[in-house]
Amino acid sequence: MNTIYGYARVSTVKQDLSSQVDDLKRAGATNIFKDKYTGTTANRPEFDKLMAKIESGDTLIVTKLDCLARNTQDALNIVKKMNAEGVILRVLNIGTIDNFTKWTFNLYCLQCFCGI
Repeated sequence: MNTIYGYARVSTVKQDLSSQVDDLKRAGATNIFKDKYTGTTANRPEFDKLMAKIESGDTLIVTKLDCLARNTQDALNIVKKMNAEGVILRVLNIGTIDNFTKWTFNLYCLQCFCGI
């Protein structure tokens, strides 16, 4: 069964995840994982749980690429891993990433827009 997951992240525990969660729900995410940690740390327990659970044919939705990755290399690694595993990544402010080859250059360019 293909599942649509959502992932929301903010940098501090004082920030609110509600607008991201609302956007993810509107986009069709039925299972949403949430972290309140800085993107510069690898300590993202909910993201790790999500990565262990997601399977081929599933979709992962994030509101922005910087919610998913700590930096450009991290974004490329995550997208490459998802592509290899048959997972579709949908970034709400960019579009759907389901073919790593055509998106590699674009991901490098995205660092200018999302600050990663």
